[in-house]
Amino acid sequence: MKRKNKQTIGILGGMGPDATITLFHRIVAHTRAKKDQDHFHVIVDSNPAIPDRTKALLEKGSSPVPLVAAAAHRLQEAGADIIGMPCNTAHAFFLEITREIKITFVNMVELAQREADRYAKKTGSPCYLFATGGTVNTGIFQGLKTPAEKEQERIQSLIYDVKAGASLKEKQKVLLNLIDDLGEKECGVVLGCTELSFLFRPPYNPPIKHGTGNIIDPLDLLARELIRKACST
Repeated sequence: MKRKNKQTIGILGGMGPDATITLFHRIVAHTRAKKDQDHFHVIVDSNPAIPDRTKALLEKGSSPVPLVAAAAHRLQEAGADIIGMPCNTAHAFFLEITREIKITFVNMVELAQREADRYAKKTGSPCYLFATGGTVNTGIFQGLKTPAEKEQERIQSLIYDVKAGASLKEKQKVLLNLIDDLGEKECGVVLGCTELSFLFRPPYNPPIKHGTGNIIDPLDLLARELIRKACST
């Protein structure tokens, strides 16, 4: 998308750092630009000290809200006009964070939910959620099927393996095998954790077609929506 004005995009990152980099990369990849000056001004706040969101939701761990809200406020003060947060699980705290700022905060989960609803209505096939247990149990995604307990454990292990720096090529195979194991032709699969998102590389138009399923990538949808809103007058 070609830039029409000088809206500044803020990335509320650190959850984790690779997801932050991946969102920045997607913004650059989806921007129609012939020279440096055609790209957006992007401000990044990446604080990896933010407490684990899944532990906060499932194990009564430390709340991430104070540090995430502080980061959002810093982005606002630094001049961001619009911000996105490349962490699905952290969207369980979206309203609490939004109250701390006055600028537009794009909800990645809502974008993916709408895409999943459209896909299910168009195809008549179910959409599955691949995410951490924290994201699944919050219910922030509505109307999506969840894998059986054994498969959910495999998904959780996959996510934390990627966080730990495992081979993306090998872990992409694991993800695709998990999708095939669902055994439902043309089902949709929402990548409800950003670690799963960077197993794929842009440019592409979601959903990504694969074997028995179609992949919906919230992080890619977020990048496109940040560009769209930053271009609007």
